[in-house]
Amino acid sequence: MSEFCQIYTLPFYEKVKIYLDRIGLRRYSCKFSKKTFSQHALFFILALKEKINCSYRIIAKILKELGIYRNMGIMKIPHFTTIQKFCERMDKNILNLLINKLAPKITETIIGDGTGFSVNNPSFHYLSVLRRFTKKKITIKSPVNIVLLADLKTRLIKYVNTSHTKTHEAKLTKPLLENLDCKNFIYDKALDSKLIRKKLEEQNINPIIPYRKNNKKKKIINQELYKQRNIAESIISAIKRTYGKTINNKKPDTQQKQTLLKILNYNLNITLK
Repeated sequence: MSEFCQIYTLPFYEKVKIYLDRIGLRRYSCKFSKKTFSQHALFFILALKEKINCSYRIIAKILKELGIYRNMGIMKIPHFTTIQKFCERMDKNILNLLINKLAPKITETIIGDGTGFSVNNPSFHYLSVLRRFTKKKITIKSPVNIVLLADLKTRLIKYVNTSHTKTHEAKLTKPLLENLDCKNFIYDKALDSKLIRKKLEEQNINPIIPYRKNNKKKKIINQELYKQRNIAESIISAIKRTYGKTINNKKPDTQQKQTLLKILNYNLNITLK
């Protein structure tokens, strides 16, 4: 009981509310809404669900048994489908904005890495089509691929890009490079590309990316700074150990949102320390 009390204490709820107001999320979805549950309250429940790493049904039971909904200022407990539908209609950009707002504006060095979250609850239609053609019982574990860029000093994640299909890290990282404003950029050999190096140099950013073995024009990189890239791997490890390494949603869009909610919880947890 005491563990749950620490999770839904006012600092966590108030922090979520403050940043939702900053990005301009409306209290209600439209003027014709019944106004039973605000979008801020439903968003907090979604964040709490990922913090505890449970299902929609279980979070609805926890809200009822512990009376969390009274602390949130709502009169009744939302049905688990209400939370689920809110997640489906919520814009993914809201989560990206929140993650960015929690990170520091000025950063000297940015570290990055890519990883995947396995899906243990794939679409029934996807499975049935595969079984029809292969005549075998198949278990699909297609990962949700992500690339995250974090501030070296604070270890807060600043930029994230996700994909529900197998995508190379370089393809996911390219859109994030346009927003970079730092002195040094540290990544592994996955971004060893002339176009990426040129783009970073045009933005006056020092690319600390090692060269592949077959590269003829190798330049010396700062090895002391490159060793700090291990921190990116430790950030990913911390997210997976704390909030789980699997995704339970069926739809590709909600799978990506669940991944972003895990990252958002990681940033919130650090800022509240």
